[in-house]
Amino acid sequence: MTSHEVIKEAIAQVGTKRAAMALNVSQGLIYKWSQSPKETTPADAAAEGVKNPLDRVVDLFDVTGDTRLINYLCQHAGGFFVPNPSPENEKSSDQAIFEQTQRMFGDFSTLLSAITQSTSDDKSIDPREAKLIRDKWETLKRFLEQFVRECEAGHFHIRQDRA
Repeated sequence: MTSHEVIKEAIAQVGTKRAAMALNVSQGLIYKWSQSPKETTPADAAAEGVKNPLDRVVDLFDVTGDTRLINYLCQHAGGFFVPNPSPENEKSSDQAIFEQTQRMFGDFSTLLSAITQSTSDDKSIDPREAKLIRDKWETLKRFLEQFVRECEAGHFHIRQDRA
């Protein structure tokens, strides 16, 4: 599905007028966001160069390569970002599982360390410490989900020659 199709379907659920009012933009701009770039004509000069918000977020991600942008949107929607496993990352030995498991334990240890350090001085967790714990948890959660997806995709192959 293209970005303009996603916007068109999402806007259809609430109506163009309501969306335009909530976003403080014109209904015309909402319609432009919902159109394929091929649908705009040279006669519609105002439509030239208008990128919809989804395309702008994609551009921002492409420029920075920072997945925190995507994760922010996912968190706002009640989820979290997990990249799909790549076939080129497939490892064909039990060494790969060992490395992944070791990393999971390391990330979990880092989370526990952040919690311990937060409570060691005053027996409470302040907002700054809570943010640090949240960041560590989100990292661990993404990594564990990635690991499970790689297992489900068959990316780890244990050698059968072990007794």
